[in-house]
Amino acid sequence: MPAHEHKILVIDDDPDILELLSYILTAEGYQIVTSADGKEADSLHEILPDLLLIDLRMHGAAQAGAKICLKLKTHADTRSLPVILISAEPDIESIAKYCYADDYISKPFNIHDFLSKIRTNLYDRKSIGGTP
Repeated sequence: MPAHEHKILVIDDDPDILELLSYILTAEGYQIVTSADGKEADSLHEILPDLLLIDLRMHGAAQAGAKICLKLKTHADTRSLPVILISAEPDIESIAKYCYADDYISKPFNIHDFLSKIRTNLYDRKSIGGTP
């Protein structure tokens, strides 16, 4: 499937990060839906994303993104959706495993590495978090 047919839901409470990630992904041909609070994660049946990119820390809550991820990964209807956590937290890898995320991206990130992880999780999925 060409990039322009893939839809990515980006969840982050920082408008500058949302804008940056949207710019990068749109330039690569992806369709982007953004959310500043994660409420769109409850409307996945309407949005129909191919991948979710979720910030770990939102609105001061250290693991708000992990809670969203865990909810998605433990529900039969959304379990197969690829979820990538993004964070500057030093223990992002263990948190990603805990909530069954498919992958994680550490901030700051290299754009080429970032895009490589997006492509890998869209086309060649191998979850790091296992299956709930």
